[in-house]
Amino acid sequence: MNKILLIAISFIVGSYSCEKENLTEEKKYYDSEIFLDQNRSIYGKWNLKENSGGIIGTGKQIDADVDLEIEKFGRYRLFHDKALSEFGRISILIQRTDSLVILFEPDDEMTFSFFDKVEKTVIIEGPDLWLTDPCCDLFQYHFRKRE
Repeated sequence: MNKILLIAISFIVGSYSCEKENLTEEKKYYDSEIFLDQNRSIYGKWNLKENSGGIIGTGKQIDADVDLEIEKFGRYRLFHDKALSEFGRISILIQRTDSLVILFEPDDEMTFSFFDKVEKTVIIEGPDLWLTDPCCDLFQYHFRKRE
């Protein structure tokens, strides 16, 4: 009987510890939600369909299937061929009812930045997400929401 009680207590304590650890990780960058209600459609998994821009307008050469996952509390993860290649926080530079400008900031562990650490203007139209550089090279990334 004592063994069963000890196992049950261990299980409950272990479950609580895992739950607390996940909550801590979820709130790694921010303690509360960063997006206004009207901008929360940005959450989810997005697949890169095309990109354009740069000096000659052809965009970046990307030889991989690229997925962007945007999560609550300002977290993002980027995958190349289903392998995690970048993760970090999203900083909001402008957030109004008519515009949203964000910055993807790779975690300190990351040496690579897919979005070149340049702010992005966000446009969401139905299942499509457009991320556009504000000036100069004007790179634009077109993502489609995954089901």
